[in-house]
Amino acid sequence: MAYLSACLTVPGIIAGICLSVSDIRSRTVPRAAVITGYIIQLSVFAAYAAADTAHLCDAAGFHDGHNPWERLVSAVISSFICAGIQFALSMVRPGALGFGDTTATWLITLAVGWLGWTAAVWWWTVLGILGLAGLGAMKLITQARKAQPHSIDTKAKTGSLPFVPFITLSAVIVTAAYAAGIPL
Repeated sequence: MAYLSACLTVPGIIAGICLSVSDIRSRTVPRAAVITGYIIQLSVFAAYAAADTAHLCDAAGFHDGHNPWERLVSAVISSFICAGIQFALSMVRPGALGFGDTTATWLITLAVGWLGWTAAVWWWTVLGILGLAGLGAMKLITQARKAQPHSIDTKAKTGSLPFVPFITLSAVIVTAAYAAGIPL
């Protein structure tokens, strides 16, 4: 039944994809979209927990053996801890990570946190690997574009990297692994 738990994270993943598009296009992460996505994802988890408590999930065969209210609390705590860590990382080198990255982390880790604490740890691991790969690729692209004096892409010349796509892709990878039954 891991796939059901993974399916419940879809609203957060969809919101993350929308935020990724915004980050790529304009290097902004709309706070209203983050808050809306968080509320919708939280509502889906709460609706599932209420249905499970009413034993509606048992009749449909959807009960996965975990207490959904504990999962919900754990997901919320996970989202605040991960956003706090991301905020602390943004303070280490101001400008490297923005507050939009922190708020996107808050939303995405609500979804990942539903899958458990180990899923959140795996999310950080995958994010680190993808982030480093992205930084390396951006450095190569920036060097190549600086060598071309007539390039009009000023954001690429300065080395600006949208990070929300990496945050979201990491969640997609971990969620897919969880749904596939890969032990996390």
